[in-house]
Amino acid sequence: MQVSRSKLVVLPVLALFIAGLSWGTTAIFVRLLGLKGFTSFELLELRLVVVGAVLLPGYGTWLFLRKKKSGETLRAHGFTNRTTYLIGASMVLYYLGAIVAVQNLPLVLAVLLIGSSPLLAWLWPLIKERRGAKPQERLQGLGVLLGILGLIGFAIAKSDGMKSVLQANPNASPVLGYLCGLLSAIVTVLNSRVLKSHGEHAPSPVAISIVTSAMGLILFPFFLMDAGHHDLLLMAKESLGLLIGFGVIATLIPGLAQAFASTKLSPVLSSTVTIQLQLWTAVFGWLILDERLTGIQFLAAALVLAGTLTCLLGATRRTGDGRSIRLK
Repeated sequence: MQVSRSKLVVLPVLALFIAGLSWGTTAIFVRLLGLKGFTSFELLELRLVVVGAVLLPGYGTWLFLRKKKSGETLRAHGFTNRTTYLIGASMVLYYLGAIVAVQNLPLVLAVLLIGSSPLLAWLWPLIKERRGAKPQERLQGLGVLLGILGLIGFAIAKSDGMKSVLQANPNASPVLGYLCGLLSAIVTVLNSRVLKSHGEHAPSPVAISIVTSAMGLILFPFFLMDAGHHDLLLMAKESLGLLIGFGVIATLIPGLAQAFASTKLSPVLSSTVTIQLQLWTAVFGWLILDERLTGIQFLAAALVLAGTLTCLLGATRRTGDGRSIRLK
């Protein structure tokens, strides 16, 4: 089916860049909050508490106003769909994996692992179907390669090193960091494929965010049992602004944007959101933490953007009249 460029491409791609931009703040929030003494599980739970606190009252009020149509709305948004709960559970794993990776590995290496998801998404159908890449898939593969080269450029140009990681987290485990970084990458690919396969019938981004928050809160009693060594509520009160930013800017906004984009774009293109992470992390590190970018890092940033745009070209195809395109 052919539709206009503005409906088919512009909004999903804009959502994809918003997701990458917002998720790029995650490492900054994790670093700042980690220095204040929060553990990985505490950060996971508190970010999901914020998401729930923002979404649930507004959504509940909206359902109340609809009254007779509330049941129909819940079904239409996907709350009776098992896929919604599958995606929600996997997003909890994604968030936890990303936090643990950042806390146990040098920042650039952690984001490099998380950013490998487009490569996994591109390789998956080739391995599954035991075939070579089609012409448009080769173009996407080139985009993935450019993006990965850009990430490697960041890693070569500047690395925090395990020494600084151990200073912030004396119990850091590189093996755990590697596994969690790859876990986040795999979850990104699987979610993109599942949402894309459902198309217009995919669960709504709001439903996914609400379910993700609710599933994360199921773990709340368990992490409270381990919080007796410090006054968590006092710490949360003192860092309230950072925690709200972590929940809204680095969790809620990108979660909604990524879920929307994944229903419209190919898994490979949707996964390029993770390629953007290192770029935006470096930019925010420069602006917020005063970590200056080198010439090599600027070149690496250009490669990341070029890779993302190449993936977009590879995921689209012009029709004969050139006025509309079709996503693969």
